[in-house]
Order: sequence, then structure tokens, then C-alpha cells
Amino acid sequence: MNFDASQQEIAPITEALGRDHDRLASLEASAFAARDQGDFAAGTQLFERFARELERHIAFEEELLFPIVEREMGLTSGDGPTAVMREEHVQIRLLLGEIAPGMKDPDAPVEGRRQALGAVLQEHNMKEEQILYPMADQALGRERAGLLAREIETFRR
Repeated sequence: MNFDASQQEIAPITEALGRDHDRLASLEASAFAARDQGDFAAGTQLFERFARELERHIAFEEELLFPIVEREMGLTSGDGPTAVMREEHVQIRLLLGEIAPGMKDPDAPVEGRRQALGAVLQEHNMKEEQILYPMADQALGRERAGLLAREIETFRR
């Protein structure tokens, strides 16, 4: 699929979900900063919030965005970029579950799992922001993409 360069000016999905990636990264960094400073209660609380908000982001994609992209692009949930994203979401969820119990334990070796999660998220977010979200913006057009982007703000699972 060829992307029209003018789409970069009207990329509400790319912009909204990219901003959400940045917000989530900030939450994750705050959680580990608190833990590193010895505030395990705050670190745990912030990590739990990060995990909840990341799950919300994933749910929005899987329940709303991906089905629309698949329909518009003539894909099924088992092929194309949405299938890859779903597989990576499984990996992300597993890593979150491995990290969470160790946030309150000063002796828990969470840093390796954190690095693994960071690597997965960095690559995952790049693919979404550079490929999937622009595809969605272009396939839906300005008005429909804008409406969907606004749903991000109110989406609840």
C-alpha cells in the first residue's frame, strides 16, 4: 500500500496512540525510579497503574482498532500486521506478570525482565507508529480516523 505524504498532516490515530505510548513510557519510568529510590510502595503502585493503563491501550487496539483495520484492509485477525501485534501483546502481558510481583521486593531481580519488556515495547511501538497506525489513518480517512482517535480518551474495557 502506498501512503500519501499528505496523510502525515492528518494522522489522528498515529498522533493519539503515539502520545499514549509516550505517556505509558513515562509511567513505567516513574515506577522504576521510585523503586530505585527505595520507595517500593510507590514503585508498586505506579507499576500497577502502568500495567492497567497498558492493558487499556492493548484492549483498545485489539477490540476497536484492529478489527476496523482488518475490515478496511481486507485482512483477517490471523494475517497481516495486526496478527503480529496480537502476538507481541501476549509477550508484553507475560512480561508484565513476571515483573509485577517483584516490584515490592527489594531483592527481586526485576531489572532483566524490565529490560526485556523495554526491548519488546520499543520495537512494538515503532512498528505500530511507523506502519500500523499510518495504515489505519489512511484507510479510514480524516473524519473516521479522528472519531476513532477521540474514542481513545473515553475507552473503558
